[in-house]
Amino acid sequence: MAFVRDNNIYMVDLHSFDEVQITTDGEYNKVINGAADWVYEEEFALTTGMQW
Repeated sequence: MAFVRDNNIYMVDLHSFDEVQITTDGEYNKVINGAADWVYEEEFALTTGMQW
């Protein structure tokens, strides 16, 4: 399973529940990993930022 926290992407192993941080450069109002910002939502109707 993957999720976004503090503008970074994390993965969790569903067997062990170990959490691994995938990105480390997320920064408020600068780098948004895995989440769509308002421009993408408004202009492109994009509400998901990551897909596998």
